[in-house]
Amino acid sequence: MIFGAPWMLWGLAGLALPIVIHLLDRSRSSPQDWPCLRFLKIAHEHSAQRTRIKHLLVLLARCLLLALIILAMAQPYLQRESFAQSSDLPTTLVIVLDNSFSMACRDGAEDGGKDQTRFERAKRIALEQIENLALNDEVALVLASDQPVMLTEKPTRDLEKVRELIENAPLSNRPTNLSASLVAAFAVGQLDAAEGDENETEDKVLQKRRRAWRHVLLLTDMQRGGWEPVIRSNVMQQVTDPLPLTVVAVGHPRTANRFVRRAEVRGDAGGTLDVEVEVAIDRRGGEPPATATLWIDGDPAGSPETVPASARKIRLIAPLPSPGVHHCMVRLEGDALPLDNTFYFPVNIGGAGRVTVVDGDPSHVDRLSASFFLRAALATIAGRGGGMPIERITPEQLSETGPAGDGCLVLVNVGQLDGAALANVENYLRTGGNVFVTLGDQVDIEHYNRDWKFLPLQLDGPLGGHEHSRAYGVLIETPTHPIIAGDLDLTATRFFQFIGANPLTLRSGGITIATFSNGSPALAEASFGAGKVLLMTGSLDANWSNLPYRRAFVPLIDRIVGHFTRRQSTLRSVKVHEPVRLAGPRTMRDQPVTITAPDKRTQTLNAKLDPATEQAVVQYRDTHAVGVYTVQTNSDYAMDPSFAVNVDTRESILTTVDPEKLKKAFGDHPVRFVQTQADEVTHWEATTDDDLGRDRTELWSWLLLAALAVFALETLLANFFTRRQEAPAVATTQYVGRTEKTMARRAG
Repeated sequence: MIFGAPWMLWGLAGLALPIVIHLLDRSRSSPQDWPCLRFLKIAHEHSAQRTRIKHLLVLLARCLLLALIILAMAQPYLQRESFAQSSDLPTTLVIVLDNSFSMACRDGAEDGGKDQTRFERAKRIALEQIENLALNDEVALVLASDQPVMLTEKPTRDLEKVRELIENAPLSNRPTNLSASLVAAFAVGQLDAAEGDENETEDKVLQKRRRAWRHVLLLTDMQRGGWEPVIRSNVMQQVTDPLPLTVVAVGHPRTANRFVRRAEVRGDAGGTLDVEVEVAIDRRGGEPPATATLWIDGDPAGSPETVPASARKIRLIAPLPSPGVHHCMVRLEGDALPLDNTFYFPVNIGGAGRVTVVDGDPSHVDRLSASFFLRAALATIAGRGGGMPIERITPEQLSETGPAGDGCLVLVNVGQLDGAALANVENYLRTGGNVFVTLGDQVDIEHYNRDWKFLPLQLDGPLGGHEHSRAYGVLIETPTHPIIAGDLDLTATRFFQFIGANPLTLRSGGITIATFSNGSPALAEASFGAGKVLLMTGSLDANWSNLPYRRAFVPLIDRIVGHFTRRQSTLRSVKVHEPVRLAGPRTMRDQPVTITAPDKRTQTLNAKLDPATEQAVVQYRDTHAVGVYTVQTNSDYAMDPSFAVNVDTRESILTTVDPEKLKKAFGDHPVRFVQTQADEVTHWEATTDDDLGRDRTELWSWLLLAALAVFALETLLANFFTRRQEAPAVATTQYVGRTEKTMARRAG
């Protein structure tokens, strides 16, 4: 509270006047002992005590009345920190530079056209503010994206150092979240530079804060997504001592932006790579058509595609590259914001894949083997020129060496697999291979549920019997799946025996393709690593069904093999600064994993066992750069060979926030918005009389109202406590007599 006429406070000394009058007005009488009235002594003491309390309340009311009148005459008011700079105080300025990647936009402002980014414009304005500071002024610098970066731990008087920090400040690839940055700016603005900044002691840190005019200057493009956390979290409740805030908009409010949201490989039909690209457009500026190009390993591939203004999805076709992992990207041309025009993704192209069949129930009589009908169907497909190379091995051979390539591994009625064989199967899946599992009478259900971690779901027990007393039909649950879609007819297929499965145990992301007529899953598929696993709960021989004798058998095997011998797979993509979890078989525990970033920085981590999944995992957090990261492991194990890191496209929406909503979020806190990049920013500390009036709250009128209320209260107390009380009338027999006469008259 500040007093406009502080000399009037001397009038508070007048509060002693009613107290003195009260003391002088006390009755002075000498006590006399009168035996006849000694019984009234106790009653007199109680009455005197109540009287003193009443007089004290009246005295306090009169003193409060005088105090309120005197305080009102002193003209008190509340003064918040405002934009007004006192001429006799130094300045402590906190400059907050928004360095999120939307600040890289070249949006044709008046002062630079498309030759200057928003971030360059903000740095220029910040340097102009440094030039206007005096030698005893202090300045701090904060970079704001989705987290604050304090380039100066506290304000400093080394203006040359701050000027150099501004010139060298980097533009990040992060999105915007101004909430934490504003809290940090308000906090650092309350600090002072210690004498001898470099060798400060604890005593200097704890020294008394200097008197200074403190202010925060935020240079941003006013992107709505960056201000939404400020509005939602009510940032002013997190600040104990906020400072006046000036927000300068350095972006054009009508700039449009086009960006790539995602890209995914859809197929490789005809020896070509088919990539589907989703393009998003913030169409406020009416952007002209752009050109999209697919790049593979640093070179353009295929023909560029024109992206119309109304397009959302386009397709890019390029020749299929050689087998192996390739670093791919889709790039848009002709856009004001370049950082979100490129989307990175690695593709794993397989070699000449093959079908590897593991027969769990072989026989010297070939037609009695569990895989006989499967191999016959594959031979028929190969005879038409549509098959892949076929290899038949035993479970023991699978333990010695895993299948090569990314084709299809078929496990036919395999009873058990040892740890080495299971590790080889998991590695095969992680490198892009696919596994087709069919069951039979050799299956160990407990072993499958416990050790085969790649199965889509858990098995229950056998249903039906060899006597063929009951038949189960096949019902299609996912008619759009590539294995079932089209004219494949399974209506005449009957299963007499199969192994039931619990549909509630289906792996996350898995699908049930077909069920038996009793509701038990017949075909289920789920992803594992970079590959897929297809489970048929029946068999492929003639012991459990009539499927091998039906016309649909060969087309079904053809579709399964075709579905599982695709020559490519798109590897994972994450957002910048998101952690990546790489998983491998449990035997990979404590093995080194080396990850190389796009800027050639490498980091080696040891795989740790995750008890929940029984897998060896690596948590990689240094996803600082956009691009494709390469993963190198021991050749005996398998992890994802690459992954991509892309920018968060939420930052690509350049829609600006409404300043009126921000003013409501800041409430009574002094905040000012500068909407242009004109010279008014140069003298941002200037203020007007209206600004000062809004920051000053007069209190004298409220004090006078309070004095009036106290005056009314004092008058009420004084009249109530000091009025003379009449003694009650003495009862007489005359009254009783009149009453008896009246009653007698009424009775007569």
